[in-house]
Amino acid sequence: MMKPRKIGLYENCRFINLLMKRDIMKKFYWKGICKDDRIRMISRINEIIEDHGAILNFQRFSDISLSMVIEVDPGKLLSLHEKLEAVMSLQTKQDISRAPAEGAILFLNVTFASGSGELEIEIPDIPK
Repeated sequence: MMKPRKIGLYENCRFINLLMKRDIMKKFYWKGICKDDRIRMISRINEIIEDHGAILNFQRFSDISLSMVIEVDPGKLLSLHEKLEAVMSLQTKQDISRAPAEGAILFLNVTFASGSGELEIEIPDIPK
């Protein structure tokens, strides 16, 4: 039996590039602005996405913004848009009223209005 292996950044980037180059799924680009607490909103956004698809890639940029590549399950794009719009201001330039019946790839960039750009993560002391 083969052991599962971790996918490195290089393989992950190659996979995303493959999805982008081939016309496997329609691609959508959304921008969101959150005014609530960043930690709570990340958790809420994650819950919403899990109900509608899977996060393929997640990139955090300090406490100001994050970017995600999401594979949306077939027929769930409109519902995902409605749920995300309920928790943040969402901007889309593409017409999603006639969303594809098959799955889609969503590139989502979320900006946190309360971010300072100086995220500090406390590292607890290690007991001896």
